[in-house]
Amino acid sequence: MHTEKGQPILSKEKPYGFVCFSKTAHAKDVEEILHRLHAEGVRVWYDSGADPVAQQDDRVALRLENCAFFLPLVTENFLSDADCRDALLYAKECEKPVYPILLPGVSLSPGIKMRFSGLQTIVMDSFPQEELFFQQLLSLPTLRNCMEESFSVEEFPSVSPANNDTPASSCSPEMRQALDSQTETRNAISQQKARRSEPYPGRLAESWRDVLQTDFDGEEVTELAMPDRRVYSFAMLDRISRGTAEYWVVSRRQEELVIFFLFKKPSEPNSTPIYVPFGKSVRYIYRTFMQRHREYTFLDSATVQPQIQAGKTGKPKHLAQDTVRRRWGDELPDCLRIPDKYAVIDADAFRCFRPGTMISELILPASILSIGEGAFSSLTVTGKIVLPKNVRDIGNAAFTLGPRAYLECTENSLAYEYARRNHLRNSVDMQHLREQNLCPYCGGTFSFFTGRCRQCGARRSR
Repeated sequence: MHTEKGQPILSKEKPYGFVCFSKTAHAKDVEEILHRLHAEGVRVWYDSGADPVAQQDDRVALRLENCAFFLPLVTENFLSDADCRDALLYAKECEKPVYPILLPGVSLSPGIKMRFSGLQTIVMDSFPQEELFFQQLLSLPTLRNCMEESFSVEEFPSVSPANNDTPASSCSPEMRQALDSQTETRNAISQQKARRSEPYPGRLAESWRDVLQTDFDGEEVTELAMPDRRVYSFAMLDRISRGTAEYWVVSRRQEELVIFFLFKKPSEPNSTPIYVPFGKSVRYIYRTFMQRHREYTFLDSATVQPQIQAGKTGKPKHLAQDTVRRRWGDELPDCLRIPDKYAVIDADAFRCFRPGTMISELILPASILSIGEGAFSSLTVTGKIVLPKNVRDIGNAAFTLGPRAYLECTENSLAYEYARRNHLRNSVDMQHLREQNLCPYCGGTFSFFTGRCRQCGARRSR
């Protein structure tokens, strides 16, 4: 290996990353990131700025066109640096994966937010430990494709703004001590991982009832109440924030298998944590968890989909939006019955119909195991929705109910849990109200003379 202007020469046949930073950036922060990438075997290139302007532009453009990812190290003056701004725009024009890293002390100004909106931004200050930040960074799939073990730290150049071509061996004693400490930490982690023959296999819980078949085995103990009001002990594995909400990933052991559960931290003090069934809205949580915890091997699919048992034909049949168009055209029957050959209703399956399209009944067969997010949200059901008791997953905002509509389900089913969690009228609660001689629609009392509810006007059912 040889160098060009203090830069490692990278093989054109091997993928590499383009690292971009302002020449006035904090040298220590930039050096630590580049040294760590180099020590982990990540092939990267950055501009030394030693060439004449014309040659420099050509070289930078060529490196950008051929790189596998673009990694901007962002400070407050990043966008005011013309070279950094031009490189960012050209990387986007070349449709390169961009992973902005906000260095310590950098706040999200309106300009930074605008430039990096929609990108997977990593904020260093959001990590309590530096090692957690590097774990997140190194887990990016594009970076992992650019890894090899051919570089040594001694050969890697320093990036101090004062002298961009100074070799790493001339780093300050403090920087060398920090690098040695990082190396010792990585070695300790590697030795700890090596003690295990292989990562613990695990899967995501399909239902809270899975907990009844598992045993507790963990270090950090937390007790959580299930929907059946029984309290169980869990191993608290991680706390992950998404927006203003905090989620807890907990586990119990089933023989040699780890079962993972997801709970939402209650917003009110002394409130019971809420079990979160699998859905599109929680995939981010599990993806983040998998990136942080390499000691587990998920047996679920790579997209963190629940394992849906295949029928006799093998792969479960999906009802997707294009199938809906072909089958029902532009008009739905008043009573919509889903054929029993389908096991999965895809997210937004009926979005092809105008929002507010009214039907009186929606009947789902026993073959349905999963209903995607917003699957029937475009349809307004005025009567009842029949849900099978064996459905395993119902996404957010799956249905739109009219004023008198309700979900027909059975007690102790996921459908009933979904109805209670989303405050939807359902047949179980309606029956309980009838037994108390109350209105099943609103819980009001009936007039002795008219037989109608005094609150909503519904007629007493016989």
